[in-house]
Amino acid sequence: MVYVDDIIIMANTFSATQYLKDILNTDFDMEDMGVISFCLGINILYNQDKRVIHFSQQGYISQILERFHMASCYPTSTPMEGLSHLSDFHNKGDTVNFPYMSLIGSLMYASICTRPDISFATNKLSQFLENPSPTHWKAAKRILKYLKGTSDLGLTFQASSSDMRLHVDVDWASDPTDWKSFSGYCVFIGNVVALWEARNKIVWHYQQQRQNIWHWRMESKKFYGHPT
Repeated sequence: MVYVDDIIIMANTFSATQYLKDILNTDFDMEDMGVISFCLGINILYNQDKRVIHFSQQGYISQILERFHMASCYPTSTPMEGLSHLSDFHNKGDTVNFPYMSLIGSLMYASICTRPDISFATNKLSQFLENPSPTHWKAAKRILKYLKGTSDLGLTFQASSSDMRLHVDVDWASDPTDWKSFSGYCVFIGNVVALWEARNKIVWHYQQQRQNIWHWRMESKKFYGHPT
């Protein structure tokens, strides 16, 4: 017996989608739930006529705000303050009896799915999972306050947005904890970021980045019909 909770089928044409569903139906007992609108905490809105698809996590954000008793908090305009107050020096003699690791994990899921704007702050705070201080807990709750006021934000992709751009930035030994460099990158398709990462201790290899760019160009060709 094989059990699969949900399967998402995507294709360029309706006939290709139907063909795959017919094949799967010959071996498995399946239920067609129609056009996808929600999966794993991600809301999906698709406009076939305009060829636009939008991803957001407004419901998921509301859930984590409730879980960490921040549903009635006042929103902030930025996910974090300056970096000078975030270091291991705040751990001396202080203990936190709050679910810091659980909160960072919840924020991490949002940051890797639809919210690249909190990626830097979340990854920065993930450095202090072993022994967080009240200062780190306060900084984590600030991200929740930011999400409170921006829960409707998400990613919108249009089929006409075929231009691809790669942005990379690296600082130099800015981390007051270990004096490592912090680095990040984002890949844009049109005006929407499609791939991103921000963390410290990243070592950039020229050849590897060339391979990554080539891979994204090929994926763009498959999706939009021509390379960028």
